[in-house]
Amino acid sequence: MYCSGYSSIQSILICGGLSKNLLFTQTQADVVNLPVICPDEVESVLLGSAILGACAASYFPDMNSAVKSMGGEGKIVRPNSAVVEYHNNKYKVFLKMYEHQIEYRKIMSKN
Repeated sequence: MYCSGYSSIQSILICGGLSKNLLFTQTQADVVNLPVICPDEVESVLLGSAILGACAASYFPDMNSAVKSMGGEGKIVRPNSAVVEYHNNKYKVFLKMYEHQIEYRKIMSKN
């Protein structure tokens, strides 16, 4: 991500069913070498709707107050430094395979 100009990203926030899958979240953290934040609430769309509804009903003075009160804390999954290099190497292999695939397509399109 850094090579693509995304140098200011410090963490990734995920939501949905996969956010409860520890293997998925740990792998994601390892691959991008960033902490992954998983919300306590899997149904983030429903929670967001409830927060908006509470704000619309003037239950809270502002959106930040509603989020702080209703949002809860997230679980942070940190990258495992022992496997980061493995994933970096795996990505390099993928890039090489992609280059080769482009060459194969050029060869096959010469009919």
